[in-house]
Amino acid sequence: MVSKSSIITTLILSIVILSAAPLFGQATFAVASSSTTGADIGVTELTGAIGLTVISGGTVAAPLFVRYSATITNNSASEISVLGTGGLSGIASSPALDRSSNTLRIDVPAGGTASNQIRIAGVRVALAGQNYTNVTATISTLIANGNAIVAGQGTVVVLGSIQQPFAVDLPDNVITPGNGSAVNADVSITVSERYAAAFSGSVGQFGQTVPVEIRISPFPSIPPGVTLTYAATATSMETGASFATVSGQPETVPRSDGSTSAIYLFMGAANSDQTLESFEFHVTVTVHPPTSPATLSFQVTMMPIGIAVPNSQFPSTDIPRFIERPLPDEADLQPGTVQLAFPFLSQSPNGTYTGIALTNPNPYRVNVSLSAFDAGGKLISGPGVTNPVNLQLPRSGQLAKLATDIFGANFNASTAGTIVATGSTSVLPGFYLEGGTLSGQGLDGATAELIPTGSWVWPVVSHQSPSPSTVLQIFNPGNTVAKAILKLYNSAGSLKATANLTMQPGATLIQDARTVFAGFDLNSITGGYVTGLSDAGLVVSENFGNGLDSNVLRGQQPVPRSSLTVAHFVSGPGYATELNFVNTDPFITEYLFLTALDNSGAVIGGGPLTLSLSAGQQFTQTVDQLFPTLGSSFTTGYIRVDIEPSSLGPFSYVPPMVGSVRFTSAGGTGSTALPLFIAPLQDFVYAHIAQNQGYYTGVAIINPNATATTVNLQVFTADGIEVGSASTQLQPGQKVAKLLYELVPSSAGQLGGYIRVQSALPVVSFSVFGTVDGKLLSAVPPQNAK
Repeated sequence: MVSKSSIITTLILSIVILSAAPLFGQATFAVASSSTTGADIGVTELTGAIGLTVISGGTVAAPLFVRYSATITNNSASEISVLGTGGLSGIASSPALDRSSNTLRIDVPAGGTASNQIRIAGVRVALAGQNYTNVTATISTLIANGNAIVAGQGTVVVLGSIQQPFAVDLPDNVITPGNGSAVNADVSITVSERYAAAFSGSVGQFGQTVPVEIRISPFPSIPPGVTLTYAATATSMETGASFATVSGQPETVPRSDGSTSAIYLFMGAANSDQTLESFEFHVTVTVHPPTSPATLSFQVTMMPIGIAVPNSQFPSTDIPRFIERPLPDEADLQPGTVQLAFPFLSQSPNGTYTGIALTNPNPYRVNVSLSAFDAGGKLISGPGVTNPVNLQLPRSGQLAKLATDIFGANFNASTAGTIVATGSTSVLPGFYLEGGTLSGQGLDGATAELIPTGSWVWPVVSHQSPSPSTVLQIFNPGNTVAKAILKLYNSAGSLKATANLTMQPGATLIQDARTVFAGFDLNSITGGYVTGLSDAGLVVSENFGNGLDSNVLRGQQPVPRSSLTVAHFVSGPGYATELNFVNTDPFITEYLFLTALDNSGAVIGGGPLTLSLSAGQQFTQTVDQLFPTLGSSFTTGYIRVDIEPSSLGPFSYVPPMVGSVRFTSAGGTGSTALPLFIAPLQDFVYAHIAQNQGYYTGVAIINPNATATTVNLQVFTADGIEVGSASTQLQPGQKVAKLLYELVPSSAGQLGGYIRVQSALPVVSFSVFGTVDGKLLSAVPPQNAK
């Protein structure tokens, strides 16, 4: 059944459209309005008044209808004022309000004559989140032979400008408390109106019950050992209007209840509503040593905050009301900048693709700009391509998309290059996946830190059939030309080939080692590795494998280490774990002691195994080859590697080493690799989750410390919603290795999102996802979350 209100609304619209001249009027009204400015965050913004003036004839008793283009949010029709003059003075003081159509019914009495007027005021509308440029009101009649409107005046503007109501100016240098003093002991925060009457102290007019309020809050929080004192008042130099704290006194925070904000009430001056006003709020910072250095800034919020129609969450009937929008935005207040580099391959001709993940572990939003450069360092452009792309990551949220979904369907069609992400924060983990086909074949990934290096080692040159390949990926992030020399060594450490490269600023090289070392037959050697040396910092990685699967590793810098932990191994039917060690010292033999342990930390596979690597030598074997006593049954555990120091005269010296760990499944069809050394961390994320459509995600965490540690694991969606958590205590040498949904059952079936791990002591860890048939594996290294 069609409702009566729907019929009325349809009739109103029909008459408005047809009304090009007075419609059978006994009286004709001219229409005028006072257009005002509204706050773009307002949900009950006061519109301008509408004036109706009789210019001919006499009025008959017939209704006029006034329909607003925005949602009317008055609590009741009694808040709306209708006044008549002369023969129209008997008009009802309030209209009838139809919320379903945002329409007022004005019952015009008979007897009005020329120059008599009707004035309608007090209508409030919702603007927040609507992106309006203005608000209009359309006046019409439904009664034939009733009163008419002058042709062309049926629609008037009642809100002509919709703006941000205030602006905030913070000191250029944020406060950094520390060492018993503060950089800015007295901070001045300037808050200015963007239009006159944005700050209003009017009470009792058209339903307004409280003056505008300002809330000042520290961001992100007050550091330990620091107190803030907010001044009692802030006075406008333009008018003498002021804001005063609720208490009327200076307020020192944190308070006993833990609150840290100050709320100021507006007190207007005689001409406040006609003058742009600005106010300086002063905050005194007091440091009570000892305290650690920490950044501190402020945000300002216009209040009261609420909604148009009160509910249990916002029961207030205070007017005006605003959605909450602190300024400056939290995304603009982050200290530091992070840059990430994501290499990408050409889609043609083999359908390769690149997926990237950006994880925001912070409890505030983060702005990120992504720019894609072709192999020559030029910004990629063209039809169907948006580049660069600016976006905002939600609090504790994530972006995980294919490059084509970010830059447009035509992106990455025929070129290779690098995507550079710049985040306005000090922490932004990034991870990328490279795939041979969209079905997942050849899928693997690596972290995306943009950390230029002048020397590095790629620890693997692939020789595995079918169709072995080792693709070298180099990006020059600098502003100058970089000249690099690459050297290819066999597994015995003998130099076999050299290549010289020149990299233009912003350029990317993604090329198979067979092309880079074109004059040398890679089939003539087994194993092997590549070193690089550049006169300018480069970002480097390699993608090695065969026609079945691939493995991505960042270029490694040789570092002397006396011990390290390989967090997980698996051996048995269909599974293998390959360890690859490279002694990069050109003179000293390196002695390694390998111990296999189960998840409890007990030794398995016999006693420690001793390996001797001569200068420059590479050693590669699977765990079941190294520890044959493990047998052929399915076995998991971890490996502790101890390196014996060498004596150089009176000094102790550990030769530097690089290497990799490669996991294979389904008899070698699935494969993924990690660096041999993974730094122990206390607060970190795994950048990807896949637990549906035939995928699983697993986590391995080991406590390498001499004392127990408590480990907390949280699972988040891409929107920053916590799905669930788990906590466990790991004894010294103990390890947990489980599927994610075993640790956090509520995460079962989750696709996308990330994992955050926090531990009382540094732990060694990584995550892996793959398909249940074993044909796809991809390891996810941990990335620092603080």
